[in-house]
Amino acid sequence: MSTICITGASNGIGEALAYSYARPDNHLILIARNAERLEQVKAQCEKYGPKTTIAIINVCNHQALHDFLIDIDNQDPIHLVIANAGPSLKQLTHETTNYFSAQRLMVDTHINGTFNSIYPLIQRMQQRRSGQIAIMSSMNAKIFLPGRSIYGAVKAALLHFGLALRQQLKSDNIQVSVICPGWVKTPRTDLNQFSMPFKISAKKAALTIQKGLIQNKAIIQFPWQLSLITGIYSYLPLKIKEWVSQKLYFTNSKDND
Repeated sequence: MSTICITGASNGIGEALAYSYARPDNHLILIARNAERLEQVKAQCEKYGPKTTIAIINVCNHQALHDFLIDIDNQDPIHLVIANAGPSLKQLTHETTNYFSAQRLMVDTHINGTFNSIYPLIQRMQQRRSGQIAIMSSMNAKIFLPGRSIYGAVKAALLHFGLALRQQLKSDNIQVSVICPGWVKTPRTDLNQFSMPFKISAKKAALTIQKGLIQNKAIIQFPWQLSLITGIYSYLPLKIKEWVSQKLYFTNSKDND
């Protein structure tokens, strides 16, 4: 039996990943803040036979998440952890008093939340000399957009962190992959009021991620069209990058970040 931990599992890509790993020979550990939605995801997963454990924990709560992960790992060693939790700035703005508080919370959730999700398990995986870690970044990490500065910054940090961690843990036989999706149809992106080229379903995204993890890819990026575009973008001179970024700038301020 493989034990698979997914944070941010109550909707979007996290929910789709839970369904893609829902098999009788797996133990799913699903973590999110939305209790009602997480219960629904659990019920759907259990139709396919896996043992499913859920926890209503905010990934920013270091101690609660640490204690839960250690307790689970003592019972069923976790083979794969997917650090997926990360709300949009628009979502966080509704939870805080102002825009700048939401920006700070975004940094805390995406970066510290990722650290909190994986660090309790790294030493244990090193002792077992096995394990796999997946970190959710974004295609936005590879291109700077004026209207998505904070989101792009945290995702770029996670891309850098994940690739460095991959090399750091390679000698311990621990696999690390960074996931860089483009636009994926989720409840969050359904709120966007701008064009999202090459958008794919959450189910297709989850299957692509699952395949990439099996292949131990360093970067799991999709769709291929955006991978090609960002690859070309990386070779452009800075002045041209700035021009492209301005052309892509989302002028509708309520959709920024």
